Amino acid sequence: MWYLFYTKQALKDKDSLIAVGLGEKGKTLIEILKKDLFVTPPRFEKLVGVLSGAYSRRTNIQHRLIYMVIPDADKESAPDGKHYEGFIKILGCTNIINQNRLRGKLASWSVGPTG
Repeated sequence: MWYLFYTKQALKDKDSLIAVGLGEKGKTLIEILKKDLFVTPPRFEKLVGVLSGAYSRRTNIQHRLIYMVIPDADKESAPDGKHYEGFIKILGCTNIINQNRLRGKLASWSVGPTG
């Protein structure tokens, strides 16, 4: 099992996802990630370029859930004290229009479970 945590931007994007009617799809993707990162369907994509190291899964044809995987849980401890296979940092939910915003903020996100 994987421990999930969210950036501030992801928490803001969650409200936008609900507003466009994709709240349940987002919840389903989160539950899939908690259990098994690389299960398909839904298909995941490893991102390249500025977003290298991140993955995405589509919530629909326009929107994606963007996340990073931090597999070495031994170096970090989960707040609940349980042992996890690693951490998943939810970076945000994006569409084609606001991907540039996401690229600009990627450099400021830390890799650890805080934030």
